[in-house]
Amino acid sequence: MATVQQFLDNSFNNKSQSNLEQATNSPSNIIPYMLFVYREELRRLNKNAHSMKLSKSKLHLTQELVSYSVDRITEYDMQELMNINRQISFTRKLKSRMDHMKQMQKYRSLQAQVVNRS
Repeated sequence: MATVQQFLDNSFNNKSQSNLEQATNSPSNIIPYMLFVYREELRRLNKNAHSMKLSKSKLHLTQELVSYSVDRITEYDMQELMNINRQISFTRKLKSRMDHMKQMQKYRSLQAQVVNRS
């Protein structure tokens, strides 16, 4: 038995495929399809903005924890030092991922500008 989410996913996929077929078959149906694509792009961008906010929060909290831990580094044993090292590498990876997300966002905005000019 299919779940509600699977049903919605299947109906969404079927609608997008049928919209694509209609858009290619009839020039009068291009505008609704373009609006559909535009709405989906906005929805995806909002999701990316949420991810960026979450990443910033994670980065801030982890950096605060690392700075607190580094101030008391002489009091820690080997296991705690390994944890600090893991936290530092996490912040580096998170910064890299955030930079990548920013680059992709710039790329998408440039791509949207090119599409709008066409």
